[in-house]
Amino acid sequence: MGARVGAGVFGGEMAVRVRARAGCLAGEMELRAGDPVAARDTLLDAAARLVPHDVPAALDALLLAGEAVHLAGEHGRYVEIARRVLALRRGAEPPPVALAYQQVAGLAGMYAGDHETAFARLAGALRLADRVEEPAALIRAAWAGILVGDDPRVRALAGRAATLARDRGEVTLVPQALEITAFAGLAAGHYEAATTAATEGVALARATGQPALARSQLGVLAVLAALVGDRESCVLRVREAGARPGQAWALCQWALALLDLVEGRAPATVERLGAIVVAAPGRSNLIVRVAATPHLIEAVWRCAPPSRSVRRGAAPDRFPAADRSPALDRSPALDRALGLDRAPGLDQALGLDRSPVLDRSPALDRSPALDRAFAPFDRWAAATREPAWLALRSRCRALRSVEPQAAEEHFREALRQHGRGAADFARAHTELLFGRDLRRRRCPGAAREHLRSAVETFRLLQAGPWAAQADVELRAAGAPVPRDPAGACELTAQQERIARLAADGATNREIAQQLFLSPRTIDHHLRNVFARLSVRSRTELARRLVG
Repeated sequence: MGARVGAGVFGGEMAVRVRARAGCLAGEMELRAGDPVAARDTLLDAAARLVPHDVPAALDALLLAGEAVHLAGEHGRYVEIARRVLALRRGAEPPPVALAYQQVAGLAGMYAGDHETAFARLAGALRLADRVEEPAALIRAAWAGILVGDDPRVRALAGRAATLARDRGEVTLVPQALEITAFAGLAAGHYEAATTAATEGVALARATGQPALARSQLGVLAVLAALVGDRESCVLRVREAGARPGQAWALCQWALALLDLVEGRAPATVERLGAIVVAAPGRSNLIVRVAATPHLIEAVWRCAPPSRSVRRGAAPDRFPAADRSPALDRSPALDRALGLDRAPGLDQALGLDRSPVLDRSPALDRSPALDRAFAPFDRWAAATREPAWLALRSRCRALRSVEPQAAEEHFREALRQHGRGAADFARAHTELLFGRDLRRRRCPGAAREHLRSAVETFRLLQAGPWAAQADVELRAAGAPVPRDPAGACELTAQQERIARLAADGATNREIAQQLFLSPRTIDHHLRNVFARLSVRSRTELARRLVG
């Protein structure tokens, strides 16, 4: 009798564990399919049933639930999930488990605004990464590196995770590692490496049944295209990524905001980035909010720069026509620019859902709303101690400074920090803004020095729209624009990839499938390649590339 009762109890316990594990699997499938809200509920239910019987499995379910609320942008719920995770600690855990606890505690601190605790915990996760060989644990450590701004460490960890995942046949983890590599490259200004990682990541995410991950990496590709002013590729990536709320949505909004900024529509940029930085639950993402803040600060500055004194006796300013806007302080123009009241035409054309914040957000004026938007980034960037982020922090401070001397000091500090790193694009961007600010303050000689440098770097990096902006500023500062030494025969990185594939015998359709572009886009690029290289056929193209 006792044996039968014991067997019944054991059998009942096994049945609970089996059902709970099945729920955990179902929740992960919902998460990878792109429904983080449903996944959150499924995983939390599975974790609750697993805790009394299988703590490691309960921890896995809670970690996935935390990932779900992070992707859904439900930042307020993460702290509660973190409490449930950390309640499972028993001490003396193996390194991969201890790493997970540190990462969760660090992310909870980040969401709570406790940067000191967050950075300490996330640094602990990075230290433990040297003692683990599990790809999933290394991916967690790499995300910790993203959150503390340690981009070189992130690339190393993500690369190691991808290699181990491939060697062990854990194919679903490879595109997850590539996503982190793409984020790190984007943050560090290594745009070619980021594009390569995200392009491969999209293909592998689709092949392994992770559409949400594919959409996120398409969002990264959209941002990368927007940064250099490639409107066609940016819009195509946004269309492919779709309109679901969460990380991909935030990335796509950031990309379109950047496109607005590159093309001179600063008010539209303010609106879009306001939807990210002042977002309703489910509409944003912690990483994107931090990364997009410098562009929001710049867009507001372009709409309504702080009133700064001008040197007596300075020559009249030679503003380009686009700059001759009326004073925007508390005018209807500023209300439109900063009050986020904009027609949804492009969003509707792209199939993007509009954020409620676009209709209900208060005006992002310089105080106090913009202070609230800038303060978290300022604290976070300072805590990273990384030159790239410290440079952006100083640039933002320069743009927000009312006193000319303070602005100049912040700009020079930004350039000094850029000099400690290797982000040429970011440095050129800072020099463009510094030169523009100096020109506005009737200091054309000083402005020309920085604007010439910006023009040359943007041209070298094939960032045509940014080079054009710097050209306009340099002319307005009274200098002839230097000739483009590259000439008409050099190809952009995208054109070179397409040209080499075409020279190897790939058709336009095959190239389009490999690069996730339309055949029409490939045809357009190849026409430009043929014109630049003065060739008339693919055979001539192949000979030219070999020669």
